[in-house]
Amino acid sequence: MTDTFFIVNPVGCGGKTWQQWKRFQRLFDDPISPDAIGLTHAPGHARALAAKAAASGRWQAICVVGGDGTIGEAASGIMDCIHAPDGPSKDDVPALAVVPAGAGNDVCRALGIFTLQDAADALARATPQYFDLIQIDCEAAPRGATGNTGGALRRYAMMFANIGFSSAGKATPWMKRWLGGRLAYNVAMVSMLIGHRPPKIRFQSGDHDWQEKKWTVLIANVETIGGGSVKLAPGLKPDDGQMMATIVPVRAKLDMLVRVLPKIAAGRHIHEPDFEYFAADEIYIDADPPCEIEIDGDGYGFTPATFKHRKSAIRVLA
Repeated sequence: MTDTFFIVNPVGCGGKTWQQWKRFQRLFDDPISPDAIGLTHAPGHARALAAKAAASGRWQAICVVGGDGTIGEAASGIMDCIHAPDGPSKDDVPALAVVPAGAGNDVCRALGIFTLQDAADALARATPQYFDLIQIDCEAAPRGATGNTGGALRRYAMMFANIGFSSAGKATPWMKRWLGGRLAYNVAMVSMLIGHRPPKIRFQSGDHDWQEKKWTVLIANVETIGGGSVKLAPGLKPDDGQMMATIVPVRAKLDMLVRVLPKIAAGRHIHEPDFEYFAADEIYIDADPPCEIEIDGDGYGFTPATFKHRKSAIRVLA
């Protein structure tokens, strides 16, 4: 364990993450050195900690104890290190390890890590495999917003991005703790459904070029999200070199609630005649009004945005 740096979100999932971290430490005979532990203090801190650890040359692995959002931040930090001037190659930075300590734990599920013991075993084996990522380049604030000074942002998604209909802001940490990840996401989705107004979306990718109102656009890198409750891209693997896009048309809200959302949860939406479901390497999206982008369950940046598939972007331990 002396070659692993741990990033821990102490307030994740309403405090559940900290309890999982204490249980995880008890799986090892020797205590983990304090200088091998970084506690996050604010959104974005996990990314900074991961970038610094990756650049230090000291660690063989960066292990994230937190939810999917914290894991995604750490992955972005590793990518920041790789893409820095004179940065190391992806094979020379620490591999990413994960501990299921959040609400949904969808990244862990995608890697076959379901328990704390699974995570400890993956660290002990230290057998890396590659994981695809989605690179998102977007705006820091909505175009035309009062006080908007502009600015470009970049982040990498481990699992998915959602543009047009996002429940990220409604699924609070306390909801996730007391309701569980799956139920919290479902409650948040219904809550957002009530006031949702489909935006006019400009979409460009290969032969797909259109501008019209859509309910939402889903871009996936893994099969399931939402605590394993939503089968976003049936059969998709995080290392199979594919990124899938789903275009959800505008429907009546009752129809969305009763018929469409259950089909998306079950993975049957890909067979709907007026849905579009296809593979893409790069996608450009703008929206009117500008939309916040949901990345791995968290809100981050605004349209316009470009989404690029990065095959075998980082190494993970599973």
